[in-house]
Amino acid sequence: MYFADLENVTYTEIFRLVIPIRVLIGDNGETMAALYFKPCGFLKKYVFRLLGYVVPTKVIELSSEFSCGTFQTSVNTKILERLKTTPGISRYLYSEDTPLSEMLSKHREILASICEADPTLKIRKVTNLEEAMAMDKRQQDLKNSHASSNNYLVYKQNR
Repeated sequence: MYFADLENVTYTEIFRLVIPIRVLIGDNGETMAALYFKPCGFLKKYVFRLLGYVVPTKVIELSSEFSCGTFQTSVNTKILERLKTTPGISRYLYSEDTPLSEMLSKHREILASICEADPTLKIRKVTNLEEAMAMDKRQQDLKNSHASSNNYLVYKQNR
């Protein structure tokens, strides 16, 4: 179900790039999808290709939040596999050309296996835009907290 088209204000403020994000909710509110395109300049493409990577530009991110405050995400930017993971956020990575239907099917399988392994866990449902934004903020707060604890520079996003 379509929810909204939003703007990534961090990119707008830092890079002066407007990146629209299409937000969708599915699976009875258990999965939020964000679809967007990341612009990529010549130099970045050149460096990535020298390193043997395909530059991710079309991004599909599926997210679900559990009642304990942890997240399961599925994202088609496999290049991120070299980045450190964030405690509380499990990522399943795909190549950029993976179809959304395949990602969603596997995401559902992962959620089912996690809930089967721990029947006390429930998936938090998102039913409106405010809840979707709050879920995204909780996930971003986990990422920022982890980055800060590792002495990374964290840009405080205006939300």
